[in-house]
Amino acid sequence: MTIVDQTRPTTIKVSRETHRRLRAGATEFRSLDEYLRNLLEMEERRKMVEDLRREIASTPPELMESWRAESQEWENASLADAH
Repeated sequence: MTIVDQTRPTTIKVSRETHRRLRAGATEFRSLDEYLRNLLEMEERRKMVEDLRREIASTPPELMESWRAESQEWENASLADAH
């Protein structure tokens, strides 16, 4: 088993144009690493939402109706508790 030092920086080969765009995008972050982490997290969230949309779209109508009815009951109960 090889132990990898996760804290050591690495070099990633990108075109000059990509490098320029990354540096420009990173100006609102503390570092290029922080910017890239943010981009990765955004892509992971985008994929998660897309998967959720696909799951919802493939849900049979009777299950969606059941979900809507139950959601409405919970919303009504929450609103009643708020008063």
